[in-house]
Amino acid sequence: MDFEEALVNEFVGIEGLADKVFPLFTGEGVHPPFLIYISSEGKRTQTLSDFLIDRLIEVEIHVVANNYSELKSIEKEVVDTIISFQDRTIGGEGGPYVLMVDYDQPTEMYEGDTQIYRASFDMRVRI
Repeated sequence: MDFEEALVNEFVGIEGLADKVFPLFTGEGVHPPFLIYISSEGKRTQTLSDFLIDRLIEVEIHVVANNYSELKSIEKEVVDTIISFQDRTIGGEGGPYVLMVDYDQPTEMYEGDTQIYRASFDMRVRI
């Protein structure tokens, strides 16, 4: 199981996000709440002679909700889930082992054009 599959497996367990965790963007017709993540394969650690197996993955997270109280509730659950990654295998059997996790303070906003609430932040995971 790769990192993104494991990440989705962790987040879909949050109330309101079952089948609503998407890479990059959502398709039309998807209504909040949902979570969008942007990730990559990460950057491997370089030594003087080689690259190590572990890698640092930076992930951008966007939590989208219908109202502020829903946003706050899901945002808290997402952050608690991220914190729980430290020193464990994520996503179930065959998932990656997380050596380190860190995240930035979420930035919350209201988008008047679409009338949605959004919390966005970055996280870093070393696997």
